[in-house]
Amino acid sequence: MSFFKKKQSVFFVIWLFFVFDRILKFLSISGIKGSFSFISFLFFKNENISFQIPFSGMFFYFILSFVFLFIIFKTIQCYKRKNMIELVSWLLILTGASSNLLDRIKHGAVIDYLSLFSLMIFNLADVMIFIGVIILIKNLIFKINFDKIIL
Repeated sequence: MSFFKKKQSVFFVIWLFFVFDRILKFLSISGIKGSFSFISFLFFKNENISFQIPFSGMFFYFILSFVFLFIIFKTIQCYKRKNMIELVSWLLILTGASSNLLDRIKHGAVIDYLSLFSLMIFNLADVMIFIGVIILIKNLIFKINFDKIIL
């Protein structure tokens, strides 16, 4: 499969994850709740950053802006180099971070809706960021060319 077709497929799938995350956030805000075994669907307004670490103010938004610019730069760089695995990684991170940023702008906090074992609360955007980071780390450690594996 050509890089162009792979890229189109990846963009579409990541876009679907973004849309699904936004829909789940809307449902959560609307008050829909539910649970199944070890996972619950609920509404939680997370005013902190990852792992409930309190961090706010102008310095937070300065750091956030810098991080976003870095992620955009790395995404463009991978696109130009046609490095599919890193492109997927950075797109997952960028898309997840963008969804959470939209929440911060619109609601003043990130909307989390999945509770796992009642220990942690997160959303699909967090999962996209986590998977993107794991793929980057794995790629850095093992330096494997995954381009032939993906799609």
